[in-house]
Amino acid sequence: MTWEEFQSNFLDFEGRINRLPFFWKPIAVGLIISCLLMLCDMVLPHSIMDILFRIAPILNVIINASFIVRRCHDIELNSWWALLMLVPLVNFVFYLYLLFKEGTPGYNAYGPNPLD
Repeated sequence: MTWEEFQSNFLDFEGRINRLPFFWKPIAVGLIISCLLMLCDMVLPHSIMDILFRIAPILNVIINASFIVRRCHDIELNSWWALLMLVPLVNFVFYLYLLFKEGTPGYNAYGPNPLD
């Protein structure tokens, strides 16, 4: 995977993402980051691991924020709606809404339908 592919799949805040990738990509990212941290913990000294353990959650939040924003775009919501994920209890309900709400069919203001 090239840097451009990684950036367009995981770090892009524009465009749309449908329900299935919205469900499995954050799980895959979390598993990959966890496995990499475990492997690095066996090899690298603790001073470096302290830094990695502080960077990894930030990277995970940025990647997951891009998924949430693109899912909001798929159902024609503004990116600001993603801030609801910061409100306790509301974030759970909003996540379920994003997970089960069908995306806008066809082209919308944020781009073409990801299923087409």
